[in-house]
Amino acid sequence: MTRKYIYSLKFLIKNKWVAIGGLVVITAASVFLIKKAPSGFIPTEDQGFVLYAVNTPPGSSLERTHRATAQIDKIINGEKATNHLWVADGMNFISNANASPYSAGFIKLKDYDKRGEMKDPDQIAATLTGKVSQVKDANAFFFNFPTVQGFGNVSGFEFMLQDKTNGSFEQLGTTTQQFIGELMKRPEIAFAFTTYAAGNPQYTIDVDTDKANQLGVSVTELMQTMQIYFGSSFVSDFNRFGKYYRVMAQADIPYRTDVNSLEGIYVKNKSGEMLPAKTLVTLKGLSVLRR
Repeated sequence: MTRKYIYSLKFLIKNKWVAIGGLVVITAASVFLIKKAPSGFIPTEDQGFVLYAVNTPPGSSLERTHRATAQIDKIINGEKATNHLWVADGMNFISNANASPYSAGFIKLKDYDKRGEMKDPDQIAATLTGKVSQVKDANAFFFNFPTVQGFGNVSGFEFMLQDKTNGSFEQLGTTTQQFIGELMKRPEIAFAFTTYAAGNPQYTIDVDTDKANQLGVSVTELMQTMQIYFGSSFVSDFNRFGKYYRVMAQADIPYRTDVNSLEGIYVKNKSGEMLPAKTLVTLKGLSVLRR
């Protein structure tokens, strides 16, 4: 072993071009691999799936969201790389919220050699983001699964924007959108978005408890009545055709479309009389925040 080592050293000393040439090859190969390999902390891997989230204007109904996602799905199915598509209207997997203006989709890509010209999931997501921008009244964002489970719902990174001036929600929303616009100008950022929305319509309920006590109306029963009409209430389950179905009690859409729908709701007092809920309840505008 010692003789071989000494012989190798003598050979390299006499033939310096061999050592220098090997060093050049190793250096060139290292530079090539460094430039070709992803430079992120945890590079995105091809998992065969692309996710997308759809946002319609605040306060949009589920039907309106469904119409927008139907147009988006048509564009997605036209892509060569698309194999299967699943959609869940009313779901926002980014903020883990369920609301009618949101929708989520899961695209199963074809095998790598059958995807056409674009094979990289990041390129496919970027292309689809540009194509679906033509859909009116809807914003769609396409992502990939995170490489390591537990590092969020989508790939990329996130940050928090803090208001230290104690300003209004609307001012914070305006600043957020301006900041997102500046981020989109950066060449290293493919797409930036926010789940913050200060324009979601909602009402706060102000109950006149003194008047309710005078009229013999239980505040608890009043709130339960409004919950059933405007929200929903679970009644029971039943089994048919080998499947379980859930029964929910709720007012039909025409009877809960706006504030005036409150005029058609009545609540029973202790004497058995039906009193209009509007005489006991005042609705005030409020914006719900999706942070």
